[in-house]
Amino acid sequence: MATKSRKGTGGVRVYKRKSGIYYLSWYEDGKRIQRTTTFTQKTLAEEDRKKKEAELYYGKYVRKSMGLEDLFKEFAKSVTTRHKVRTADRYIGIIKHLENFFNGKGLLVEKVTREEIEDYISYRKDAGLANATVNDELNLFHQIFEYAVDIGATLSNPVKKTPKLKESQKEPPRFLTSEEINIFLGELEKTAPHNRLIAVFILYTGLRLNEVSNLMWDDVDFKNKKVKVINGKGDKYREIPLHPQAKDAIEQFYTNFYFHGQKTGNVFRTKSGDALAGGKLYQSFRRAGKRAGLSGIIGVHTLRHTFASHLAMKNVPIRTLQEYMGHSDIETTMIYLHLAESHIKARFLIHKSLKGQNPLAL
Repeated sequence: MATKSRKGTGGVRVYKRKSGIYYLSWYEDGKRIQRTTTFTQKTLAEEDRKKKEAELYYGKYVRKSMGLEDLFKEFAKSVTTRHKVRTADRYIGIIKHLENFFNGKGLLVEKVTREEIEDYISYRKDAGLANATVNDELNLFHQIFEYAVDIGATLSNPVKKTPKLKESQKEPPRFLTSEEINIFLGELEKTAPHNRLIAVFILYTGLRLNEVSNLMWDDVDFKNKKVKVINGKGDKYREIPLHPQAKDAIEQFYTNFYFHGQKTGNVFRTKSGDALAGGKLYQSFRRAGKRAGLSGIIGVHTLRHTFASHLAMKNVPIRTLQEYMGHSDIETTMIYLHLAESHIKARFLIHKSLKGQNPLAL
């Protein structure tokens, strides 16, 4: 005998057979109709019930049947037009992982359930990915299904109800001490003095790689001593104080490595006058860090975290630090907060550096 699980508000009910499989039951044109869901989990059967309910009361809401493979392709095309290159590349990389798992299964978009999503999570965890990385991929998968709902390819978003993996409490990222800053900059001076100046500028402004690459002369307000980030992450605008050391780095770069007479266009350029190549800068920083014997991979983000960490240790207000870093969520900035407390307890010491000054004093 089947047992009733729940009465749907729209007339669709869920029942469970002795076999453990749920089925739906509803009346249409005076006739009782039953349909097996194939699910043994109540939550999945409930999702199927809601889909059927919406279908009955909104009149075949799914406007077009679409394969999951086609959805990935269509969304990937839209990504390149709606996002900056670096973001689009990251999204397309995630889509390729989704395609590797789902393509070939012949799934229709409206037939994808939470069970398939959970299978994908297991697949990515088996590949050795951290929970935070898998959750990041789920965030994009959520966007893909929201897009599918918007175009009428499905009634609901199965990712929305899929629990995310628990992430361990975030620890402050790797940052350089004042002594390490001196060693790192010294190694850059030996092999890539122009990149040393870029590193100094990042250490005193905390700009992201794309923000440094896109920085124009008009964005540097020498009179009011501030750097304007016009199109930061999320297309947000922010201002950062122009520290004398950052100003000096710009002027030295122009004097010693600039190959074009006027101060127009990009502040930091290659010899050919093109914008910075992020890959080459990253490689230069990484190699310098390795030669210096520093632990971990030293990149632009390491210098950005160093900027934030040292300011936190100088008790710069958390809201001010959030503005300087361009964080949309204060929680992201909070990972640096304990450094201020640690500094007060003398767990971290800031040594004199760079012309006898604290390298990140504002």
